[in-house]
Amino acid sequence: MDNRLNVEIVSNKLFALGAQIYENSKEDILHASGHACQEDLKLMLKLVNPAYLMPIHGDFRMLKNHGYLAQELGIEAQNIFVCANGEVVEAQGKNFFLSGEKIAISPHYIFDKKLVQTEELNSNLSLREKMARGGVVLIVVFWSQSEEKVLELPYIFTYGFINMEKNRNLINS
Repeated sequence: MDNRLNVEIVSNKLFALGAQIYENSKEDILHASGHACQEDLKLMLKLVNPAYLMPIHGDFRMLKNHGYLAQELGIEAQNIFVCANGEVVEAQGKNFFLSGEKIAISPHYIFDKKLVQTEELNSNLSLREKMARGGVVLIVVFWSQSEEKVLELPYIFTYGFINMEKNRNLINS
């Protein structure tokens, strides 16, 4: 996900508070993206001198540009594999090729110590975001209208307000 909008919002708020913000420019590189620059990639390709290349980290355009850079340094275009998730590269002896086969894949996430699919994660995160903004306290009281009294201790449920397990002492007092 792109966080540029959030960075701009935070930067504007900091400026409004009087902070001085230092940002990347062509002269001053303050932040590295985590991706190697072209000169680093060239050096790596020259040192390793691979017959085949499959860039594996970055946006699709980054992978393609890495492939173009490799071509400029002498790696044959048919030996460069810029693959989409799920595409299969096969080897026969010392030769590699795209098999044409595609494995069905989808992202998996760990949430609450469990492996969850994207749809379930999004619904959980959406619910938690709503609860974090306001929270909900639900109190269930077992009231007898005929006896005009509470029959047993109430049950208290919370979402986004207080963790019941960690704060049981507050609920029981």
